[in-house]
Amino acid sequence: MKLTKWKLNTAAHAFGVSRTKLRNRLEAAGIPTGAGREFTTRQISRALYADANIQAAKYRRESAEADLAEIEVTKARRELASTAEVVDIITRLLRAFRKRLADLPATLGPAVNPSDPAHGTAAVRRWVDGVLPLLREDTLAAFAKGDLPDNVDGEEAQE
Repeated sequence: MKLTKWKLNTAAHAFGVSRTKLRNRLEAAGIPTGAGREFTTRQISRALYADANIQAAKYRRESAEADLAEIEVTKARRELASTAEVVDIITRLLRAFRKRLADLPATLGPAVNPSDPAHGTAAVRRWVDGVLPLLREDTLAAFAKGDLPDNVDGEEAQE
């Protein structure tokens, strides 16, 4: 296969760039441009378009930097929190909720069944015992990872 060779002026015209720009790009690519030299299409393409990859990489870097700056701004405004921060807040809230739930049978049992407070307390205890496992630390850790139990909504799992 015979390679097409281009003279500088012809290539500049064909590729739609100035002769000076093409010469500068060829030299920047390490391709000598002395008088009477000819260049392959591959040499010209690499010289002219090598910076396209550099420009794309530069754009990606600048875009990533802008994204990071935006994240920092939203953090500073307290509009964004890390997963760890959210899990910590929810864990603290649910610990307090768990404690209140654990206290319910003694507090609510007698009010549920005044004629038999022990029976009322036992009924509330059974309900609380069914709910408390959802609020265990390991369950909360699983929530943070996205591993939700099948019965998180209180319904039994469907087979």
